Amino acid sequence: MEALDSAALNQDSASLLRFVTTIVASTSLHSDYPSYLEPSEKFFRCIRVLGTATIDFLNVFPKNVPSNPAFHLDYRRKLTTLRQGWTALHEYVKPAVEAHTLGIPTPFIDALIHRFHQIPQFRQSSFALIHTNEVMYYQLRASWIRDRVKGISDLIGIESPFPGFVNLIWPLLMV
Repeated sequence: MEALDSAALNQDSASLLRFVTTIVASTSLHSDYPSYLEPSEKFFRCIRVLGTATIDFLNVFPKNVPSNPAFHLDYRRKLTTLRQGWTALHEYVKPAVEAHTLGIPTPFIDALIHRFHQIPQFRQSSFALIHTNEVMYYQLRASWIRDRVKGISDLIGIESPFPGFVNLIWPLLMV
């Protein structure tokens, strides 16, 4: 079996580290604007915790290459799986960052959530908002993102930081 190219592994790790750092930075809000609903902020905290742990993992990843070449392919696959997981999460983090309270009809969304809470099995649910300017039909189950977060968490060796009772709403807004 061919030995792992350490220069390529370092480059791929550094590239993924920059990508994750950019995602984490986009969820790090240090001012009153833009403002988000609490469930969205919980979602962002989850992404920051997962991102910080991923960054720590990637900082040592190239240094921990197994000495046995038989494990090199699996080691490389771990990095590829991590990139795929973060790429999938990024598709929802960016629209969630764009769903601030000045860009969505917050009172309308609050009224809908209030009505939704009247359904017994959803009384404790909260909703992070995801916004797009595209007219489309989209149904997203929070379990899909929860599974991606758990997959990344398992890969880097931490407990999943995904908050309980948080669901996602993709409001269809006409602009």
